Order: sequence, then structure tokens, then C-alpha cells
Amino acid sequence: MKRLKALLVMGLSLSMTLTACGNVNPSEETESVTEIEEEDTEEVTKDSENEDEEDEEESEEDAEESDEDEEQADSQEDVEVKETVYEVSDDVKERLEALDSDYNKVNWDYVTTPFDDEDIVISTVVAKHDTVYTVFVGITNLHDEQYDIEAEGLLKDISGDKIEDEEVYLYDYSIGSGNTIIKMINTQEPTDGEIEWDDDDIHDAYRDEFCPFTIDWTMPENTEDFDGELIDVEVSLEEAIYSFDIQCLVLDENGKVIGYGVQEISDNEEEVYSDQIKLNALLDLDVQREMEDIAMFSNPTVVD
Repeated sequence: MKRLKALLVMGLSLSMTLTACGNVNPSEETESVTEIEEEDTEEVTKDSENEDEEDEEESEEDAEESDEDEEQADSQEDVEVKETVYEVSDDVKERLEALDSDYNKVNWDYVTTPFDDEDIVISTVVAKHDTVYTVFVGITNLHDEQYDIEAEGLLKDISGDKIEDEEVYLYDYSIGSGNTIIKMINTQEPTDGEIEWDDDDIHDAYRDEFCPFTIDWTMPENTEDFDGELIDVEVSLEEAIYSFDIQCLVLDENGKVIGYGVQEISDNEEEVYSDQIKLNALLDLDVQREMEDIAMFSNPTVVD
């Protein structure tokens, strides 16, 4: 009997041990699942937040680019394009428009025939850089022959009054038929480029012989920040000229001057001359303007 009780007790003990080892607490399982779900939710939330931040950054960048484009467009719209004042006859205007030089690339401020000889045309255009006004004076010969010109005048301010200490002198010889040469004047006085001429002497050229030419050039890659840029030029001459000058005017989309370049050649012995010209920007610092074209001018002569 005692042995039977002992067996029963051992069986009961073994049964309790098996039950304890085989059963899992349901609450512990629920807690584990909940923890996993919470971790997954946190990861999804973090990923969503990161995506939102990236979207916001992209939106801000797009907005900044859009603002820059709008500012640039507004700056372009703010450029006041002055219409050319023509003080010439209809016949002279038609002959100017028919020129095959780079004259008509430039949107001149004034086009005048201030002398008794209306076949000599004076054109001016102004570029403003900071507080300096640069006036480019174009002297064009519409005669069938080359001509000499000597003239003196005074630059006028924007009110039309003469600027007493801003004298303009022209001593240019053997200007070819249909050709234009360029002079440059700098002043601190606000001006629109009008000149009052006091004295002139215009006559047939008798010293040197004008040499026909063509100029090929290459547009630089940087057309916005072009100050100091070098452009390649090739001048083809009918004769080998030892010395001559090249003047170039940098133009914006409206044909107004925003820069210039000058190259003096003094050792040429070839009919084809290649070189580089350094560009100088003349930009109003408050206005964004881009190079659109370049007008080339020269007046090579054969010295007798």
C-alpha cells in the first residue's frame, strides 16, 4: 500500500514537471508580439519622416532655383532699352542700313550728321559701369572714297548741358569707304552720349591707303561672367599690314554695349593675322545681362 502511494506521488510529480516545461504563458507571447510591432512601427515612422525631410529639402531647392530664375528674368526686364535718336536724312539712314559691316549690330543711342558733309556719320552708344559712363563714338564714312576727319567737340550731360572738361577729339585718317572706326570716352558725369561739335575739317585722304579686311572670331564659352575672357580672332587682309588696331564691342540681346576689347597690332608681316583679344566688362552692377554678340571694327591702312 505504501509502495502504491509512493508511485502515485512520483507520477503526480512527473506530470506537474511535464506541464511546467510544456506550457507557455500567453501574456508573455502577446508582449513579445507587441514589442515587435512597435519596433516595426517606429522604423516605418522614421522612414516616413526621412522621406518627408528629403521632399521638403527638394521643394526648398526647387523654390530657390525658381526664385533665382525669376530674379534673373526681372533683372532682364529692368533693362531700359533706349530707342535710337536719328538726326540724319532718310537717304543716309538707308545707306547705313545697307552696310555689310558690323555697324548695324550695334543699337546706337544717337546717329547724327553734325558736319556740313553728311556722308560722315557720327554714332554714339553709352555703357554704364558702376559710377563710370563710357561713350563709344563710331565714325562712319559713306563716301565712295576714303576720307580724313579732324574734329573737336564737347560731351553733353543728361540735361543737355555741355560738360566743359569732357572734350572730344577726332584725328582719324584714311577711313575706308563704308567703314566705321571706334573711339572711347570715359566720364563720371551722367550722359546719354550726345556731343556738340565746334570745329571740323573733313577732306579726301591723301596720305595712306585703306586696306580691305575681314575678321573671324570665336564666341567664348562664358557669356555671363566674361570679364577677362580671351577670344580668338583671325584677320584677313588684302595686303600684309605692319600695324593696325582692332576694336570690338560686346553686345547684349538688345544690341547695347556691355563690354569692349582693343588689340593693337604692331609686328604683323602676314596677310592673315591670328591673335587673341581680352574682353572687359562694362556692366551695371544692379542688372543681369549676358553677352549675345560681338561687333568688330578696324581700319587697316598701307603707309605710303
